[in-house]
Amino acid sequence: FDACIVAYSEKVGETRILSLNGKVQIIFFSFVSRVRWDSPYDALDDEWHAIENWIDAQSQTAPLGVDKGFFCSFDFWWYVTNGQMLSTAYGAAAIALSAAALVLFVSSRSLVLTLFATITIGYVLTSVTATLVGLGWTLGFLESICFAILIGVSVDFVIHFCHAYAK
Repeated sequence: FDACIVAYSEKVGETRILSLNGKVQIIFFSFVSRVRWDSPYDALDDEWHAIENWIDAQSQTAPLGVDKGFFCSFDFWWYVTNGQMLSTAYGAAAIALSAAALVLFVSSRSLVLTLFATITIGYVLTSVTATLVGLGWTLGFLESICFAILIGVSVDFVIHFCHAYAK
């Protein structure tokens, strides 16, 4: 197989078959994906797992030497990044709420002020999230960056009001 396909690729100038010392190392083929790089995370996740599961199933029945197939696609460049942003969004909100509550309590020494400020910051984060969901938006790369900014601005805004009130 190797000698035949390497000779063919060299004869016709095929650049999608890569060999090393007469052994085929990579056979590249393209396919049309059902998603784009900017698709919602859930759609990318479903497509990624569908393709990955198919590759794994084919690899289990493939002959030795071609049983380690994998795929890559430009459509999934931001997939992992978006997944990480999504999984850390909740943690970032919790850290921001906890840190703001601690700073407010230490600086104002008022449990009531700390409680209301923490609820207000949580409400800002929840209301913006609910608005985006209501408008049909999904959490993508730019939305994740905007949420990181939102957390900082909401905490900063509320803490300055609390500071002014506590004086």
